[in-house]
Amino acid sequence: MYAVLPEIESYEGLYAAYHDPSKITLDAVRAYALPLYEPGGRYALLKTAEEIIPANLSALIERYPTIHQPVQLIWCTDDPIVPLWVGRKLARNLRNTHLSVLRNCGHAPQEELPLQTLTLMRKFLR
Repeated sequence: MYAVLPEIESYEGLYAAYHDPSKITLDAVRAYALPLYEPGGRYALLKTAEEIIPANLSALIERYPTIHQPVQLIWCTDDPIVPLWVGRKLARNLRNTHLSVLRNCGHAPQEELPLQTLTLMRKFLR
């Protein structure tokens, strides 16, 4: 039994992440909720959240200058979860980086602005 239905949890998470909640679709809510019905689904989500900031973060950051591959960062002006200043700092610390900033978008540009995100990715991959 669930204290809160996975669909409600999923909607609340998307609502917190999106700049424009009117872009949250029922299909998206269902897709995010589905894994929470699986055995261990909630546990996996909690463990993932706990590990978002790794214990060795400082050591990882020190290694940024050793990364020589081209990097395309896509960030949104209205990301409430990982603010734009983080993206700007990351872009300064990685050598071969291009930071693209999308306006009127939250934490999920691939969902809120899929065409703009796809265009940036295609341009980078060419």
